[in-house]
Amino acid sequence: MLDNFIKQRRGNMRYPDLYYIEKVFLEEVKKAYSKIFDNEKTKGHSITADVFVQNWCNTATGFDLGNSVSGQAFTQEYTTVMRLHWWELDKKTGTFEPWNFLYGVFFGERPAYFCTNPTAEFEKDLKNRRMKPQKEAWVYGDKSLNGEYDI
Repeated sequence: MLDNFIKQRRGNMRYPDLYYIEKVFLEEVKKAYSKIFDNEKTKGHSITADVFVQNWCNTATGFDLGNSVSGQAFTQEYTTVMRLHWWELDKKTGTFEPWNFLYGVFFGERPAYFCTNPTAEFEKDLKNRRMKPQKEAWVYGDKSLNGEYDI
């Protein structure tokens, strides 16, 4: 009976594999933002994840770029926002600067975009659990995974 309840509640959605998402996130970060890990000032990091359900108006979920073929059905998908927090040593003061963040947004288990300097809109959308689709991620101030990265 519990299995039927869970199946009805979740529909076709699968819980995201956070271990896999974290692995993909770190691989993408190391490729695109090697300055973080190759920097002698970087002394440590931590990763957190926010996972929530979003409703989309088609089956492409957050990857609808406007020119794709997707079904016109309301679709639920898990959104995972990974947050990498790293510490850098300030050589002048000898203290650690802990306020460096990099976010990765995943729809399902697929990476959609990164955000290195989140805008107020990003923070508001994360708080409201309503992240923008990939084609609108530019309002957060950063490029998608297909773009160039800057730190």
